[in-house]
Amino acid sequence: MARVHLDFETRSMADIKKVGAYEYSKHPSTVVLCMAWCVDDSPVYLWKQGDPVPVELFSWINYGAEIAAHNAFFEQCIWNNVCVPILGWIPIDPNKWICTLAKASAHALPRGLGACGNALGLTQVKSDEGHAVMMRLCKYRQPTKTNPSTIPGTYDDYIKLYKYCMQDVEAERAIDKALRDLPPKEQQIWLLDQKINMRGVRIDRPAVFAALEHLSVLKEHFVDTVKLLTDGKVTALTKVQQLRDWCNANGEEMDTFDKKAVKEKLEDPFIDEKVRALLEARQEAGKSSTAKFNMMLTMSNEQDWRARGNLRYHGASTGRWAGMGIQLHNLAKGVKIEDVCAAVTEMQSVSTSALQSLHPKTMQWMSSLIRSMIIPTDGYEFQVADYNAIEARVVLWLAGEQEALENFDNGLGIYRDMASTIYNKAPEDITDDERQLGKTIILGGGFGMGFFKFLCTCKDWGIKLPAEMVQQVIARDYDNLKWRVDKFFEDPKNKAKLAEAGLDLYENGHELMFANQIVASYRNRFPKIPQFWNLIEQTAIYAVKNKDAVVPCGEKLHWLYDGEFLWLRLPSGRKLAYYKPQVHEIQKFGKPAEVLSFMALGMNNKWMRQQTYGGMLAENATQAVARDIMAEAMLRVEQHGYPVVLTIHDEIISEAKNGDNKEFCDLLSVRPAWAASLPLKVAGWSGRRYKKG
Repeated sequence: MARVHLDFETRSMADIKKVGAYEYSKHPSTVVLCMAWCVDDSPVYLWKQGDPVPVELFSWINYGAEIAAHNAFFEQCIWNNVCVPILGWIPIDPNKWICTLAKASAHALPRGLGACGNALGLTQVKSDEGHAVMMRLCKYRQPTKTNPSTIPGTYDDYIKLYKYCMQDVEAERAIDKALRDLPPKEQQIWLLDQKINMRGVRIDRPAVFAALEHLSVLKEHFVDTVKLLTDGKVTALTKVQQLRDWCNANGEEMDTFDKKAVKEKLEDPFIDEKVRALLEARQEAGKSSTAKFNMMLTMSNEQDWRARGNLRYHGASTGRWAGMGIQLHNLAKGVKIEDVCAAVTEMQSVSTSALQSLHPKTMQWMSSLIRSMIIPTDGYEFQVADYNAIEARVVLWLAGEQEALENFDNGLGIYRDMASTIYNKAPEDITDDERQLGKTIILGGGFGMGFFKFLCTCKDWGIKLPAEMVQQVIARDYDNLKWRVDKFFEDPKNKAKLAEAGLDLYENGHELMFANQIVASYRNRFPKIPQFWNLIEQTAIYAVKNKDAVVPCGEKLHWLYDGEFLWLRLPSGRKLAYYKPQVHEIQKFGKPAEVLSFMALGMNNKWMRQQTYGGMLAENATQAVARDIMAEAMLRVEQHGYPVVLTIHDEIISEAKNGDNKEFCDLLSVRPAWAASLPLKVAGWSGRRYKKG
């Protein structure tokens, strides 16, 4: 089948970074300056603003050609919202679109057109010179007395822009040729992703306006309170230097004022009361979610109230979705609100002072309502379902711990079962706090988490470790535990990490020994998990050293080093990609060992070589399998009349007129043929406002 590649250059008064691609394309000022396109290996053609319609391109579209673009969501928005209604162009079947950015993401390559081409070492890459011209021409200019025109640029600028656009098509075509297409099922999943992003989620704009009005009043209240408290020395809670100087002058030295530092300081029972009041004000003010409320207004359409483009396909190298736009994957946990509909009504109908009386931690309460600004179309309901501990189940399944899997859904559950191992008690005698600790290690211990990281995780999650409970556990093997902890922190790097975490070997020694015992208990309770870490790492290394050989990793996974990619074939048939793998020799625990590395995006989005290990590879495989289960469920519910509007972590959200939540949960609970022995558990709810389940 013929494949068309195309790229637009546009101008608008709208800021695409603030409003998103869809609202940008709907803005009345948005125009197409030019479009470059080609078919297969043909020369690149150019259409410019004011030219006749591109009849030859229309012929290829009518012929049924595939339409490829890099970040095709933008091109679809421009085609559908500018070219068709304003320029009179023909529509394109949405199922004909292909995205080279999606292909790059599925190959774990940089998403940007230029960065991807450079990573692949292609000769046809994005033009850096043309980018500056494009940025100058994509916005209207401010008129002056001497030049009243709002149109920027010179004739030469536009010639450069046209060349830039044509080169983008060359770069896009080169990437398309260098990478495999998405497999048919994965292409279906990407097309569904595009549907979801085009549907968007509906925002209760009047409620958001009301929330922002309250937050504005509360902000002024905080400013007045802080000025009064500090005799005007601190004029705003965002002025870190003023905060530092005032706290130091009042006997409380603080270098930073991030969430962690403020929280730790407030736990000090001897803190100066005025400093406590100031820090509590900063802590409360930081929970406003004002930016999220503003983004909801900016990105939602004034007519239908829908905010589009909230999901990033293959946001993680494992295929998991990530958030875009409003960033709905990153919402404050907040406080539990039983009746969110009543809470929103209350928020809209009372004064700010009344809200402060009803909810003393008003900012936190307001932040907890952010999810409930998302509503379905009138006459519809949300159908929501969430997979219970799906990654914890998948890693046990991949490792072959079938007996442990069965404990997930027996009468007492795997969390109590794990806690009974830790505390040497019968499962029925485990307390809720002890169960919580069992849950934490079950959810986090499957990927090589060490005892130090486990303790830090417990502290970050606010999980208390009562001294009596700690003493009871470590007493059983005190000398051995102390030796293991001391040995670990003999390494200067580990000792430095301890200090960075604000921990002390003397003061936190018993907690570290306790964490060591818990991690050891997990690995002893599920011995096939550590074996799986070793197996997946060693088989990956073997595959790199034996190119073109299919290397089994247990019964469910397979490695293959083919071309420049190391592939991990999942039970679903989908493959994870590791680009330009290498095996290195290192010293590990004083002995020679081999380690695997590959090229990937690292810190600060830098393309670099990264080392990996068994626990991380196990996490990759686990997250990918969990994603495949969810993705197939999304296709399934769509086919049964439940249009998906969002997926967040392990949750799927649909907007349906005559839905049934039991049916919706049952559809998610269907096990794919390739995961017939994997027990799944789904819980759901339906309602008129989105909420934390």
